[in-house]
Amino acid sequence: MRGFVAFNYLILPITLFYFVIRHMHHVMDLFQDPSFVSALWNTVLISFIVAMINLIVGNLVGYFLAENHHWIWDLLLQLPLLVPLLIVAVAAQYGLLLLNMADSLIGVILVQLLPTLPYAIRIARNRFSELDHDIPKYIRLMGGGRWVMLTSVYLPLLQKSNETIVLLTIVISISQYATTSIVGGGIVPTMATLLFPFFTSTDIGLAATAVLITVLLSMIMVWSFRLVYSGFVWIVLRRF
Repeated sequence: MRGFVAFNYLILPITLFYFVIRHMHHVMDLFQDPSFVSALWNTVLISFIVAMINLIVGNLVGYFLAENHHWIWDLLLQLPLLVPLLIVAVAAQYGLLLLNMADSLIGVILVQLLPTLPYAIRIARNRFSELDHDIPKYIRLMGGGRWVMLTSVYLPLLQKSNETIVLLTIVISISQYATTSIVGGGIVPTMATLLFPFFTSTDIGLAATAVLITVLLSMIMVWSFRLVYSGFVWIVLRRF
């Protein structure tokens, strides 16, 4: 299994590099378009904020659910996934209109939490359920506080699950077209709303360019998070 994953990590950059070279003229044309640059920065900002909210809220709620397991919480956690996303987006748009937050960056961020937060909570809950529930007790017995427990114990133990949350959140956030179009109202351009016509284009070069940019942006953001997270954990463990 590890060999298969390592092979994918090796073959994917090579494949992407090949497509970058082959469709470089399409990529350069896009980056010369001011609307594309604006959509790119909006996408990065929205994905980053959504991922951070999912990390914080997902781990907090996941810890609570792991300690207080009950079927009612599982049911409530499944409800946002059972209701069609377009119906939820339309209802959210009505609520955001009442709050004067429709057609805004904040509105897009809030609506993108609907399809991502349930997954983040479930991933975090499953990870906390695997860990020893007496870890806080052991830390207190050894004289450690909450900060030591968070940075020196839980952060390293939760690294893989947090990376999974970030990967899932960023991929979903970047690919959201319908909900972003409904809530954003075309005023908040993102990569999905700008590149969607490329995916349906008969020009294979334009379609390949849209896929290439989407995959590259997702990989760069996920790898950047993984590098920063691993570096922070290494510094904390070296310090303590």
